[in-house]
Parts: sequence; structure tokens; C-alpha cells
Amino acid sequence: MYEIKSIKDGTYGAYEYSTPVPADYSFKQMLVMARDIANANGYEASIYDDENEWALTGSVDDMIAKVDGLRGNVTKDRLDEGIVWHLREDQQLSEGLANELGANRCFKIINNKYLTKNGL
Repeated sequence: MYEIKSIKDGTYGAYEYSTPVPADYSFKQMLVMARDIANANGYEASIYDDENEWALTGSVDDMIAKVDGLRGNVTKDRLDEGIVWHLREDQQLSEGLANELGANRCFKIINNKYLTKNGL
């Protein structure tokens, strides 16, 4: 199930909210819905897959294992190359990941099966 997350101005200030996307919507329809919400509210709107949201947990080896064999949400019959994480300004890595990754605020974990399939 996908949802659009955005911000609205309320009586007591701005607040975050989400709107469910109908299950039969195509990706193009989701983009139009996100753009319409952004235009109506004056804030950025983003598409999220609320069932498969990826969290930064465990060690680097655990994260590699999570991505291994990952298939896309748009093209289910194809392997995804990997996942790129961009940490928000207020987001911190766990102590274990911070020790392994250092001060990196953006990093990519590559799907090993994708690399093997493509002969890299």
C-alpha cells in the first residue's frame, strides 16, 4: 500500500499527514496525486511504500543481507540494483552503523544478486 506524505498548515501551525493511494493507481497516477497535494498545500509531497519501508537497523552485513535479492516495486520481475539512503539532517545512525560507515550521510547498499546476474 502506498501513501503520500506531506505537510499542511493548521490552526496551531504546520503538521505532517499522509493520504492513502488507491490500490489500483499506476505510478504515473501516484506522481500526479503527489503533485496535486504539493500544489494544494504549498509543501513538498512524497510517495512512500508503507509496507516495505526500509529502516537502518543492524550492521552493514545485516543491511547487505536485506537488500540481497531485492525486487522492484514497479518492475516485480527484475532485480533492483540496490537502495540509496540519504539521512535527514536530524537523523542519526545507530552506534554500530556509525562505527562502520563513519560520517557518511548518504550511502548505497548494492544487491549482490543484481551484480552476479549482470556479470559485474
